Amino acid sequence: MGNIEHYKPPNFSQEDIRKSADDIRLKFWGDRLPIDVELIAERDLDILLTPLPGIRQINKTDAILLINREIVYDTDVIPFRIRFSIAHEIGHLILHTDFLNKFGIASIKDYAAFTSKIPEYIWDKIETQANEFAGRILVPKENLIKEIKMMSDKIEEARAIINFDIHTLNTIVSRVLHKKFEVSEGVIKIRLEREKIDAFEIIKEL
Repeated sequence: MGNIEHYKPPNFSQEDIRKSADDIRLKFWGDRLPIDVELIAERDLDILLTPLPGIRQINKTDAILLINREIVYDTDVIPFRIRFSIAHEIGHLILHTDFLNKFGIASIKDYAAFTSKIPEYIWDKIETQANEFAGRILVPKENLIKEIKMMSDKIEEARAIINFDIHTLNTIVSRVLHKKFEVSEGVIKIRLEREKIDAFEIIKEL
């Protein structure tokens, strides 16, 4: 294993990451919902998905990407979380190939040793990048806007009660749409915020 302390994480912009996620999704899946990340992983990216209960209790993570293109994931967590974790690990594979090759993790034991040594600022950066990739591939901006337009009546009804409270509206939108994308409500809320989507503005244009 190389010298982790001297590794410099790639400086991807948000748009770089989102384009990478969009390219993978559109190439292998199109604009259908929900996005089948498990199928994309196995069929199109030649990734082996290996279920293994209890990983989170031992390593405080839901999934681990190994250097042999295997994602080991915890089956004890809820399905929505499994989907996000697999998408997150795909993000590492797409965005951090040099990182994986340099610090190749071949086993769960290697992962534990690796995470105990990597500086927090490096880990936080690559994890944030993989999270952005996962959020974008599972909740594409265009699809999210389309679904918001389809619930315009509900949004108009809500406005009579909440006025223009965007935070409350995001909670309502997340509660309605999260099952459509097969993600948690929290993931939808984060996408609304990170993509700067204002549902009030969207339906005003209809």
